[in-house]
Amino acid sequence: EYMTKEAYEAAGQSFVGAASVTASTELTDFILGGVDYVAAYINNATITGLEAGTEYVCRVSDGNGSWSEAVEFATHTDDETTSFVVMGDAQLHGNDDADASAIASLHALAAKNTEVDFGIQTGDFVDGGTNFVQWEQILRQFGSAFKGIDFVHTMGNHEAYTSNGTPATVITTRLYGLTEEQTKFYSVEYGDVYVAVINQAATTNLSEAAQWLVEDAAKSDCTWKVMVTHQPVYYTNPNGSSQGHHQALAPACDEAGIDFVFSGHDHAYARTEQIADRSALKLELDEELGCYVDADGNVAATQGQGTVYFI
Repeated sequence: EYMTKEAYEAAGQSFVGAASVTASTELTDFILGGVDYVAAYINNATITGLEAGTEYVCRVSDGNGSWSEAVEFATHTDDETTSFVVMGDAQLHGNDDADASAIASLHALAAKNTEVDFGIQTGDFVDGGTNFVQWEQILRQFGSAFKGIDFVHTMGNHEAYTSNGTPATVITTRLYGLTEEQTKFYSVEYGDVYVAVINQAATTNLSEAAQWLVEDAAKSDCTWKVMVTHQPVYYTNPNGSSQGHHQALAPACDEAGIDFVFSGHDHAYARTEQIADRSALKLELDEELGCYVDADGNVAATQGQGTVYFI
């Protein structure tokens, strides 16, 4: 059930008069430590027809009369400044005590970014994509830390690792609320920001992903265009198997007019200069404008002037 926050407050913080949608449910088998198995339902619901720039409240039922706590979320408007947070490689192992440091970092990041419009998760959410205990842990910790903030999720290599049973890519696709067609790649728009995601499942044919990126980005009128892929296009780990991403996706980012690329995988932080055609742009500080410009006087951080790659 969902309704505007204004209506929720007017109804005495109740869901009287709320609209409802029916969720899809898929029974999925997981590994439960060692060789044991457990089955769980993965549920997804899609709400359409929301108004821009509006606060909402929602809750979820198990179908037997029990309800979750009320959760707030808000929609964005195109004329607002859009802000987002990026994180990746949480790679929790299923034990809160052993993962205490990583969990603390996760909550600290959330505490510093309470006003963002959305978030980006660059992959390797868990250590093993078929492990029920790890998924239960990260979804519980993540939901508690980033309550009410929508995230764009990327499938990393660890979400694709399969021991036995249901393939990890199938489990991850369901948990991230993606369709089967979005297992390899998909895109969303928030305000004036276009975000393209190339998942780990696309690594078997990165030329296909590159072609999709160019064609899909051309359909967007957003000023800012972002791409996310778990394995970095420009990388710090020469043994990380990311050369294929560089060869296929660097020229595609140029052609698609991508402004920023966010990745993980290397377990390091790095950023490039603004790059076009695999070369750093030659920029100079314009004292009058107070920013960097290229040789033609174009402000550096403008659409289509080059791409900055972050790890």
